[in-house]
Amino acid sequence: MILTHEEPSSSQMLCLCAMASDVRFTTEIGIQIPMTAYEDDWARLLAGWICDYVRVYNVSPIDNLVRFVRERARTIQDEDTRDSVVSFARNVVTYHEGHKELFSNSKYIRDTVLAWVKERNLTVLMTNLQNALDEGNTLRAEEALNKYSAVKQLEFTSVNMLHDANKIIDAYEEERGELFQFPEALGEMVGPLARGDLMLLLGESGTGKSWLSLQLGMDAVKEGLSVLYLNLENAESQMIRRIYSNMQGRPKTISDCMLPYFESTGVDYIDDDATKGKQSWRVAYRKTRLEPPSTKREDVEAFMKRMRMTTNGGRFLLETYAPNTLTCRDLEHLLDNYRDYRNFIPDVLIVDYVDLLRPENMKDDKRNRIDSLCLGLRRIALDRDILVVTPQQSNRNGFGRDVTKANVAENIGNVAHAAIILGLNHTEEEKERGITRIKILKNRDGHEYSRYAYCVGCLDIGRPVMHSRWSDTVEGFDRNERDDDDE
Repeated sequence: MILTHEEPSSSQMLCLCAMASDVRFTTEIGIQIPMTAYEDDWARLLAGWICDYVRVYNVSPIDNLVRFVRERARTIQDEDTRDSVVSFARNVVTYHEGHKELFSNSKYIRDTVLAWVKERNLTVLMTNLQNALDEGNTLRAEEALNKYSAVKQLEFTSVNMLHDANKIIDAYEEERGELFQFPEALGEMVGPLARGDLMLLLGESGTGKSWLSLQLGMDAVKEGLSVLYLNLENAESQMIRRIYSNMQGRPKTISDCMLPYFESTGVDYIDDDATKGKQSWRVAYRKTRLEPPSTKREDVEAFMKRMRMTTNGGRFLLETYAPNTLTCRDLEHLLDNYRDYRNFIPDVLIVDYVDLLRPENMKDDKRNRIDSLCLGLRRIALDRDILVVTPQQSNRNGFGRDVTKANVAENIGNVAHAAIILGLNHTEEEKERGITRIKILKNRDGHEYSRYAYCVGCLDIGRPVMHSRWSDTVEGFDRNERDDDDE
C-alpha cells in the first residue's frame, strides 16, 4: 500500500479526532462514513482501525491511539509506510490536544463533519457518474446512483423498560397508530389497520386481490386519509376506469347486475357457549340494470365535488409504472419527492403487486426476491409510519384448494415481514355468485380465527366486498367443516 502524504483537510482531521475521542460520535456518525469520503489513504486506514477499536472495547482510543496503531501497523510490510501511519496517528492526537476547546462544542463538530461528508460523497458520486457516462456505461452510472446513501446522525430512541413508566402508560393509552378497519365481520376478523403494518393479500389468480386492495384504499379515503396507489399491472386508463367505477358503483357498460346481499333468516344459530342465539343469514340477490357513469365534464366535476365533501380531506393518488422497473429504493425516492414537492405524505401505500417490483439483486431466485421485496416494503411501512398493502399471487398445490397456513411459507418465502396476511378463496361457483371467503393466515397480535369472513360483492360495479358475515352464520356454509390447516 502506498500512502499519500498530502496535508489533510481541516474537516477530515476534525472527523478523525472526533472519532478517536468520542464513542458516541463514532457509533452515530463515524461508522456510516464510506471510505471513499476520506481524501487520503492514511485517513481511510486510520478510520477503519478506530471503528474496529470502538466496536471491540466501546471506549474511545484517543489516549491509546498511537500504541494501538503501532500494533496494527505491524501487519504492513513496508517500513516507511508503517512509520507514516504511526506518524499520522500521532498527528491526530496532537491536533486533538491543541484544540480541546473546539472539541468541547460537539454540535459544531457534528455539523461540520456531516457537511463535509455530504460534500465529499456527492463529489465522489459525480466523479463516478461522469466516468461511467464517458465510457458510455449507463448501467454502471445507475448502479452508482442506487448505491449512494446519505450519511445522517443516528438517533437512539430506546425505551428503558425498567424505568420509563410514562412510555408504558402512553403505549396502552394512545390510539394514533390505528387508521380504520373494514366494516362488519371482515373488520371484526382483521381488526384495526394500523401504521407501520405490512398487509399481504394472498390468493389465486382471479380471487379479487387487486379489487380488495382498491376498495381498502377507497375506504381509507372516506375516513379522511391520504392514499397512494402504485399500479404496476394495468394501463393507467384501465386503472382510472376501475377506480371511478368503484367510486360511482356503476359498470363500464349498460349491464344487468346481480347485487348480492345477506338476507336474515331469523335467530336460529346457538353460540358455542349455548347461552345466546346468533342471527342467521342467506345470500340473496337484487337484479338491476345499471348504466355506466356519465363522462360529461360537468357531471364528472360535480361528482368529484360531492366526493370531496364526503371524504373529510382524504386524497387518493394513482401512480403507474411498467412492471419490473421500480425497486423499493426507487419507491422511497418517489415518496420523498411527493413529500418535498407536492406536500403529500400518504397514510396508506398500496402496491399492486409486490411480485411486479424490481428486486435490487436480480440474480436471486424467485423465493429470495419476494422475501427481499417484502422486507423492503416492511421497512418503508416502519420508517414512514404508514400502512403498506400489497396483493400477491399464491402458488397452490392443486387448483381450487384454499390458501391456508400450511402453504403460506411456500407461497411467499419468509412471511415474518408481514403483520397481517389474508387468504382470499372461492370456487368457480362462488365466483359466479359474487362470493369470496377471506381468512386470517397471520395476525400481528397472534390471534387467528378458524372461521372465514363470508363476503359478497359485485366486480361489475367495482365493489368486491359489499357486505360480510361470519361463515358459520350463513346458510349453505358447512359450520362443522374441518380446517384445512389441520390436514
